[in-house]
Amino acid sequence: MITDISRSDVHALLNDVRDRKIKFEGQKYGGPVVVNHVLAAIRAMFNWWQVQDDEFVSPIVKGMEKGKVTKRQRVLTDEELRILWPLLPAFGVFGSIVELLLLTAQRKGEVSAMARAEIGQDGVWTIPAERYKTGLPNVVPLTSKVQNVIDRQKKYEGCDLVFTISGTTEFSGFGKSKQRLDEAMLAAMQAGVSDPEKIHLAPWRLHDLRRTAKTLMQRAGVRPDISERVLGHVIAGVAGTYDRYDYFEEKRDALERLGRLLDHIVNPPVINALTARMAAE
Repeated sequence: MITDISRSDVHALLNDVRDRKIKFEGQKYGGPVVVNHVLAAIRAMFNWWQVQDDEFVSPIVKGMEKGKVTKRQRVLTDEELRILWPLLPAFGVFGSIVELLLLTAQRKGEVSAMARAEIGQDGVWTIPAERYKTGLPNVVPLTSKVQNVIDRQKKYEGCDLVFTISGTTEFSGFGKSKQRLDEAMLAAMQAGVSDPEKIHLAPWRLHDLRRTAKTLMQRAGVRPDISERVLGHVIAGVAGTYDRYDYFEEKRDALERLGRLLDHIVNPPVINALTARMAAE
């Protein structure tokens, strides 16, 4: 019963979340970001019950937060992208999702739940408001690279989802797939190295690809305010309040630039030239 949950119970749960002691599908979850999200959800639940029950008092009190959350700064380096990209085809649906995370700069949940009905004949993906973090729809012009990824996904009769392995539900095996990808990346980094034990892969998350995509757009000459619009962020201040221009063509250009730079990184011209020369000889 909810009335049996004490303040110490909540405190113990939050400590376990903070210390990443929560296990699911063999993976550990938690951390400083997750713990405060969990606290917010629990607080909302207790507040709702407190309205229903005259005698119930929520065990949540001020000070239960587990410290200030430090914003992540992790982006994948060019070398990491060169290692990552050629590995993705072997990972099937998961690998395709990772490709789109980089090529569209959208969130994991938005990409994994993509439906074909959301994609217009003009090649524009409209993510509906009900499943977008801001509560507003986001329009994403799809480049030819993205279209190619979508086109190669298996279609299931009666299922509109793009990324599915069951034909009934969206892809969900991220934990194990990400672990396998990390192992493959590390193996590729250590290959041919005299002392592989000294080579390590810095921890990264799928959400870091979104930050990586934004960084690449800026490197490609995209204005910061345009890359923010590609990411679907709400523009603050006067510009966000009064500017009603949709910046559609600018967003399309930004994603095209992103794709070209990514292709340049994972297929360096110098390496391509050397490969062609060796083949000719």
